[in-house]
Amino acid sequence: MTKRLISIFLVAFALFSFAFGDFDIVKAANKTDVSRNIAIVFDNSGSMYSNRDKAWCRATYAMEVFASMLNKGDTLSIYPMHPINVGNNEYTMDNPFKLTDSSQAQKIRDIYTEFASVTPIESVDRAISDLKTIRTGKNYLIVLTDGNAFYKNDRELSAKETKKELDKRFEKNAGSDMTAMYLGVGKDVVMPNTKESEYFVKRQAEDSEDVLKANLELMSK
Repeated sequence: MTKRLISIFLVAFALFSFAFGDFDIVKAANKTDVSRNIAIVFDNSGSMYSNRDKAWCRATYAMEVFASMLNKGDTLSIYPMHPINVGNNEYTMDNPFKLTDSSQAQKIRDIYTEFASVTPIESVDRAISDLKTIRTGKNYLIVLTDGNAFYKNDRELSAKETKKELDKRFEKNAGSDMTAMYLGVGKDVVMPNTKESEYFVKRQAEDSEDVLKANLELMSK
C-alpha cells in the first residue's frame, strides 16, 4: 500500500470516527442488538472531481470505511447526486447503492460517475424520505458535499437560499427518529445555519488536516 493510499485511508477512518463518534453509533463488534440504517448523500458533482484535492477520492474511501464497520443487521445506502455505475449496475438517488455486510465494502472502490454536473438538493430529500419509511433500528443521515450552492428544480440557489433550504430539512427531520450530520469539504462550501444538538452536527473541513482536527475536537468533548 502506497503512502498516498495509507494517508487517504487514515483520513477516511478519521471521517468515520468524526461522523459517528459523537452520536454513539460506533459499537463493539459483538453489540448488534440495534440495527443502523445509514443514508449517505454522496456529492458526485463536477467540483468533486475537478479540484486539486480530489475530493471524490477522499469521499470514496470514507464511504468504504463506513461500510467496513457495518454490523449484522445494518444497512448503508449511498444516494449519489448523479448516476453511478458499480459493475454492470447503475444506481441513482432514486435507486441507491445498498450494502448490508462489511465484506462488501471494497465494492465502493468500483463506483464510477460517468456524468458529473450540479448539486441537486433533491438527493437529500430522497434520502430523508426513504429513512422516514423505516420503522426499525436507528436512522442516520450524512450529507457529504463540497457545494457552495445547491440546485432545486434545476435552478441554482443563492448561498442564502441554499442555507434556508438545508436548514428547513435539518430542523424538520433531525430528532429522536433521525440523527443528521453535515460535513462540508472545502473553503467555499456552504454551511447551514441549523444549531448543533445531540441529533445534528455540522463541520467544515478545508482539507485533510482540518478533517483530522475536527475529529480530535469532537472526541475531546
